[in-house]
Amino acid sequence: MEQAINVGAILDDIAANYPDRAVFMEVERDSALTTTTYGDLLETVNRRSLELSERGIANGDIVLLLEPVSKQLYIDLLALLKLGACALFLDPGMSTATMKNCLREVKPKAMIASGFYKILATVTGLSAEIDCSKKLDSDPVKALTEDSPALITFTSGSSGRAKAIVRSHGFLRNQLAVLKKELAITETRIELTALPMFVLANIASGACTVLSKAGIKDPKKASVKVLKKELSISGADSILASPSLVGNLVEYLKEENSALLNLKTVFTGGGTVRADMIKAAARVFPEADIITVYGSSEAEPIAHLKESESSQEDRDLSRRGAGLLVGSVIDEIELRVLPLDKPDDNVKRYTTHLKELHGDACFEAQTGEIIVSGAHVVEHYLLKEDEIGRKLDLEGRRFHRTGDYGYLDSRGRLWLTGSVAPGNNLSYAAEETARAVLKDNLQLAFYKNHLYIETRNSPGPAPVLFNRLRMALAFAGPTEISTVANIALDRRHNTKVLYKELERRALLSGRGRLFILGDQGLIFRFFKSINLRSRYAHRG
Repeated sequence: MEQAINVGAILDDIAANYPDRAVFMEVERDSALTTTTYGDLLETVNRRSLELSERGIANGDIVLLLEPVSKQLYIDLLALLKLGACALFLDPGMSTATMKNCLREVKPKAMIASGFYKILATVTGLSAEIDCSKKLDSDPVKALTEDSPALITFTSGSSGRAKAIVRSHGFLRNQLAVLKKELAITETRIELTALPMFVLANIASGACTVLSKAGIKDPKKASVKVLKKELSISGADSILASPSLVGNLVEYLKEENSALLNLKTVFTGGGTVRADMIKAAARVFPEADIITVYGSSEAEPIAHLKESESSQEDRDLSRRGAGLLVGSVIDEIELRVLPLDKPDDNVKRYTTHLKELHGDACFEAQTGEIIVSGAHVVEHYLLKEDEIGRKLDLEGRRFHRTGDYGYLDSRGRLWLTGSVAPGNNLSYAAEETARAVLKDNLQLAFYKNHLYIETRNSPGPAPVLFNRLRMALAFAGPTEISTVANIALDRRHNTKVLYKELERRALLSGRGRLFILGDQGLIFRFFKSINLRSRYAHRG
C-alpha cells in the first residue's frame, strides 16, 4: 500500500514527530478534561486496522459507519482508510426510508455501529440492507491509486433526492490541503467541531479537536449549556458549527449576560448566515474573528468572509436588498455566474435595483447561478443520472452547479440573493431586507413573492410595519405576507428553509393574517383560526 497516496497516512508523520501532542480533548460530565495524543491515536488506529483486517475488511470494501461523533468514530474511520477500505456515512437526520434507499444504492459490505445507532439499525431494518457479498473493488491486493474511493457521503437532499458523493484518496488530500490553507489551521489550534471533514483537516494539520458531548450534530437539540462548559474547560480557541448552533449559543450567552473570551475564531456556514446573528455574536465573542464560510457538500470551501472585513456600507447594502455577502472567492476555485435562460420580470427589475444600490457605472450587475470548478470540487456523483442539471462542462472544465443565485460585485466579492429554483431567486435578499424592517429575531421565508413570518404562537409583528415592508420589498415586486406557526427547516443544519413546504402547507396559527402588498396599497384579509398541528420542523 502506497503511504504517499493513502489519505489514512495523514496521522503517521505527525504522530512520529510529535507523539505527545494532543489530537482530541473531551470534557466529561464531572468536568474532568481527558486528552488523547497523536501517539496514542496512531497506536489505537493500527491495532484497530489489524482487527478489521482479521474480520475480513480489505482494500476496496465499502463499510457503513453508524456511530455517534466520538473518538471511536475517528479511530474506525482512519483504520478503514489505512486498509484501503471506503467509509460510508449517512446523515442521522435522514428518514429511515431515505437511509435504506442510500444503502441499496451503495451496497456496503459491512457495518460498524455502536450505542443508539446499533439499536436503530436493528429496529429499523437497516442491518438487513447490508450485502456482504458486494465490494466496490473485489481485488484485495490491487494497489491503491489517487482515484481509489476513500469516503462516500450523501447530499442533504433538501433540494431534491439525496445524491451519493464519492471522494477518492487524491481528492481528499487536495481538500484537506485547501481547508488547512483557507481556514489557517495551525498545530496550536484547539477547535470544537462535529463535522468529520474538518476534524480530518485538523488531524492533517497537527491541530487538536474538542469532541463535544453536547449533541451538536442536531443543532435544535444540542445543549448549549454543555457546549459553553466544554469551550471554557478545554480552552478552545476556535469553534466551527452551523449558523443555527452558533445562534443558539449566542442567545444563551446573551441571556446569562456572559461572554467567551478564549475564542479567537468562530467559523460558521452550511446555511444562511444572518447579519443580525453575526452582529450579536461579535458581542459575546469579543476576542474572536467571526468568519462566514460558504460552500456545499460538493465544494467546500468556495468563499469566506471575516466580519471585520465587512463594512457598514456592506451591511447597509444587504439591508436594502443587495443580498448576503459571503466574501472573496478562494484562489483554488474557478467561479462563473451563469445567467438564467429566461429571467422573469422580478429578476430584470432587480438588476436595475442592484446598479442603483452599488452606484458603480462599471458594475454590470450580472446575476445568475453560481457554478464552480477546482481540484477540491466533486466532479461526479456515484450515479450518472444524478449529474443531470448539477454538472456542466464549460471551457474544457467540469463545473458544479451550486443551485445558488447571486453575483460578483465590482471588487470580485460574491453575494448570494437566493437559489435558482423558480420563485427563489431573490429569497435571501428579500429576507434580509424584511428582517431589517422588522428589527426582530424572527424566522422568515420569501418564496414566490410571498413573505412568511414565523410567530411560534406569538402575536407577530404590528400591522403598521407591513406598509414599511411593502416599500422595502419593492425591488422584488408586489408581495403577499402571512404569519405562520412554524417555518420548515432542513434537518442537517436546522438553517436552510424548505421553501416548497411553505407552498404545500400554508398553515396559519392563532388569528393568522394575510396581507397583500401590491401597487394599489395595503389590503387586509382576515382569516379564522385554523387549529392544525405544524410538522414543519420535523420534515426534511
